[in-house]
Amino acid sequence: MVQDSTTDQMIKHLLEENKKLTSLLEKQQHKIDELLSQVAWFQRTMFGRKSEKLHIPDGSPGLFDEEFGGKPLEEIEAKRQEAEEEILTQAKPQKKRGAPRKDIMKDLPVVEEVIEPEQIDLTKYKR
Repeated sequence: MVQDSTTDQMIKHLLEENKKLTSLLEKQQHKIDELLSQVAWFQRTMFGRKSEKLHIPDGSPGLFDEEFGGKPLEEIEAKRQEAEEEILTQAKPQKKRGAPRKDIMKDLPVVEEVIEPEQIDLTKYKR
């Protein structure tokens, strides 16, 4: 009888552990499926046709949801635009270009010289 109770306890313990591991496996498989779908979506947007418009369906999980703590997209986009504006204001102004070459060369004389090919019958050709 003593052996039966220890065997029953071991079986119960193993069944509970099996349930926990099965649950953990299902959660991990679900997470893997989510991540694979995200990778596939990003590959389509990066390497797909460029004429396709980027469309993010409402309620779809984002790649950086965990990192940004579920902040609204508008808030993140506003911060990005502020950073871009700051970078643009710090950009160096363009240098003014010097005077075009026409101004430099306007006083030089223009000499036209026609060079005719030798050993060719010019009557066969038009100018």
